Amino acid sequence: MPESRIQVVAPDVGGGFGVKGQLYPEDVACCLAARSLGRPVKWIEDRREHFVASHHAREHRHVLTGYFDDAGSILALEAEVTVDMGAYSVFPWTATMDAGMAMGILPGPYKINEYAVTATSVCTNKTPYGAYRGVGRPAACFSIERLMDQIGRHLGLDRAEIRRRNLLRDQDYPWHSPSGLVYDSGSLVESLEKVLEVGDFDDLLQRQSHARSEGRLFGVGMAVFTEQTAHTTQEFKQRGVPIVFGYETARVRLDASGTAVVSASIHDHGQGLETTLAQIAADRLGLELPQIRVEYGDTEQVAYGAGTFASRSAVLAGGAVIKAADAVADVLREVAAHILEASPEDIEIGLGRASVTGSPSRFVEIRDVCRTVYQRPELLPPGVEPLLESSRTYDAHPGTGAYANAAHLASVEIDPLTGATKVLSYAVVEDCGPMINPLIVEGQVFGGVAQGIGTALFEEFLYDDAGQPLTTTFSDYLVPLMSDIPDFRIAHLETPSPHTIGGMKGMGEGGAIAPGAVLASAVEDAISPLGAVAVNRLPLTPERVLAYIDKATHRGQST
Repeated sequence: MPESRIQVVAPDVGGGFGVKGQLYPEDVACCLAARSLGRPVKWIEDRREHFVASHHAREHRHVLTGYFDDAGSILALEAEVTVDMGAYSVFPWTATMDAGMAMGILPGPYKINEYAVTATSVCTNKTPYGAYRGVGRPAACFSIERLMDQIGRHLGLDRAEIRRRNLLRDQDYPWHSPSGLVYDSGSLVESLEKVLEVGDFDDLLQRQSHARSEGRLFGVGMAVFTEQTAHTTQEFKQRGVPIVFGYETARVRLDASGTAVVSASIHDHGQGLETTLAQIAADRLGLELPQIRVEYGDTEQVAYGAGTFASRSAVLAGGAVIKAADAVADVLREVAAHILEASPEDIEIGLGRASVTGSPSRFVEIRDVCRTVYQRPELLPPGVEPLLESSRTYDAHPGTGAYANAAHLASVEIDPLTGATKVLSYAVVEDCGPMINPLIVEGQVFGGVAQGIGTALFEEFLYDDAGQPLTTTFSDYLVPLMSDIPDFRIAHLETPSPHTIGGMKGMGEGGAIAPGAVLASAVEDAISPLGAVAVNRLPLTPERVLAYIDKATHRGQST
């Protein structure tokens, strides 16, 4: 069937978080059934079917060995990464998806020059393993941050100091990681120092001292990470996947009334992308936000793009909108310059007007320029077509990614009788480059941290010995409630990428990467007065926490 006869329309679909990021057999079956029956076919699954048929994630097992000197500087890292990929390789990511991501980012934000890693994707009779917010990075962050805590404890260094001694610094960028990744920029030390300030680290230590004097289990944890975002053609080419996810496309069109339509190949899954793209277009075209309409999810409007995943949407779709809007704005300037008898280079666009630089009283309304282009073509300068429309793609050269980073700090208290862990405070310092809309950025961070708390404390799929799933309802699969989520403190740094348009970096997944590492660190710290124990497994269910308490108590008594 020729592609030109196929139209795909995807209306608002709600959150994705990865479960919609791969092809399911049902998708193909529905198309085949519709063709065979000659009528619409809808796929509806109940909650139990969703639990056992949609992709699972997060089952990593890492073994790390760190080599360091007496000053605490890491000299080398060895790692074995094993990922249970379930019964089938998912399309189009393949079964190497999580293992590859983890082995690439495992050295994390640290200046590690020597690195040896083996990664294995294991086929089992479990539900297939697919993309989930963060893709391998939460596990990598957990492992390297747990290792940093252990090195610090071995050397008698506090957790902030061991990180200060190893974090990459400004002069290290671009950092060529021994894993092959190239970090373009970052603010790692600054993020750590700022989160200690924002999270009132000294006050937390005082509260901890008071709690311990009363016999309470109060712990503080921290983590720092760097995140590859907006990676495009070069990165996916190296991975050898069957589809190379390179670019996004945008079309920008001004009509005769001076309002704009932005058509994007990307899709908005509730992350505020519609607003973000409208802001970008309004800024480049000198219009107000209500004068911009954004449309997406229709291949008749824009056929080709890669999709909403991998913290790429604002960078790539935003970059495409910038390129397309700038092309339209150039035509606006040329026509306005002709009307105002000025040079196009001297025309400024803003506040709904095109004006002459240095002479704001000499202006023409943008809507009048648009009307001239479409309805008075005889007034156009020579060579200008009666069209205010442009379509552009953006690939974010060199394609190896823009690197966002963050530091997280949290405190917890453990009930020694039940093993329940209560998150008392949570602070984040996030650096995703220049922020387009700070409110949207913070919403993404809050949502990601809430999901990360679920990963750290609650969410787990269990199987019996025959590989039958036991977790099939929300009575079995626990997710965080509002009462489990603390008030967040958040601050921002804005280190621009030297590669992307506008220096933008992605940030949609960042909030979900560090909570597991942070809360494991805090739980280990809370238990430490009872005896030394390494907290090395998630989720930290009450049963596991009690087991750690028992283990620490026995070790404490034996010493």
